Amino acid sequence: MIRRALESLVLVAIAAVLVLALWPQLVGLQAAPIIAQVVSLRGLDVAIALALVVVVGLGALARRRARRFLGIVVVLLAVFSLANAAILVGRGFGGSTAAPHPASSLTLLSGNTKGGAPGADLIADLALAQHADVVGLPETTQKPGIAVSTM
Repeated sequence: MIRRALESLVLVAIAAVLVLALWPQLVGLQAAPIIAQVVSLRGLDVAIALALVVVVGLGALARRRARRFLGIVVVLLAVFSLANAAILVGRGFGGSTAAPHPASSLTLLSGNTKGGAPGADLIADLALAQHADVVGLPETTQKPGIAVSTM
């Protein structure tokens, strides 16, 4: 009796964590530390959950007494993986889909160059290629910054 109650409690906790990682807006935690990082790495979340599906599934096959409990964990992880994969497909996987800018727009280019490590030429070439009106290089040292501004 106590074992089943503990199993149920653990399953509810696992489901709550997975729902929180899938849809933190449900409880207003989308900007909370750690949760925001977990949600931002949905692809990694899917990969980890699928790996756990395999490991926990093998454990379910090996342990007869824990088969039902581990089977439910596998189902929870599989649903979490499918839901995250659906979100990824719906939002896209990245790439360049920038719309053309109207003539009245302002283009800002900003980036951390680790003190100007790429070199002033490369930074200036990027700024020119992007037709940047304003270039912000917050962590660039003075020498490369001046060199970029004169190019």
